[in-house]
Amino acid sequence: MYSSPKFLWPGWPVAPLRLWLMVGLGAFAVANLIFLGEIWPNTPVAESVMLLVLLGTVIDACVQLVWVLHGWVSNYAGPTWARLLLHLVTIPMIAGCVGLALLFCVALVIIGLTSL
Repeated sequence: MYSSPKFLWPGWPVAPLRLWLMVGLGAFAVANLIFLGEIWPNTPVAESVMLLVLLGTVIDACVQLVWVLHGWVSNYAGPTWARLLLHLVTIPMIAGCVGLALLFCVALVIIGLTSL
């Protein structure tokens, strides 16, 4: 029943549109931070705003990645040992995404409070 090696490998997860939008907005914020002197020469607040935008997109992208990884593992219909192995790989990834999102939430609050 599970003799085909292709059946053991789960299909690639589908990234939601919101995740792609966050990646694009994050790339826009990084480009603005790199070329800050050329794009925003007379706006001193632009760096703080772009940092807040970048942190917000990373937080939302981490949440989206958690949902994608959870759905990827939940919909896998392979053998039990392969499902367990997939869980062992994705659970630390989910924990890392959650930890990174919490760390960036703290950074978002600190940057928001210091820019007041």
